[in-house]
Amino acid sequence: MYEELARGFGVTDIRPLLKSDKANGTRLFTPTGLAASLLAPIHGAGSSPAALPARRGRAGTGAPHPLAVSPLRHLMFAIRETAAADNSPEPGRQYLRDSFGQGYWGKREGFIALLEWLAALAHADGMSEWTADSEAARILAGRLRNDHA
Repeated sequence: MYEELARGFGVTDIRPLLKSDKANGTRLFTPTGLAASLLAPIHGAGSSPAALPARRGRAGTGAPHPLAVSPLRHLMFAIRETAAADNSPEPGRQYLRDSFGQGYWGKREGFIALLEWLAALAHADGMSEWTADSEAARILAGRLRNDHA
């Protein structure tokens, strides 16, 4: 089911996103589990995309994985930074501001909406592994909501 959903979004290889691919036990990584893997700089700033994991299979072009440059992936890393700092939202907020530059302000409301959705995951059946990351997402969303400069 995950593969079909991913194909609908143009992602041809979901293996780097899977914590487990066993039958009836497939699980995606949480933000903490992904750490810095599949993370690419925004607008080509920073490290070289050639050093990042490439897509595999028929669509393998040497380009970074489609998730690597998405705002969602960067939000997940910001959640990880928040959780790693004992739920202090400052490292996560600073990461987003540094990564997106002035674009952060135009994307902030969208970030908050996605963070609130990720925060709700811990309350869904079978998603208990998201408890810590969901709490970090909730705290980070609150910090972004109150970020005015």
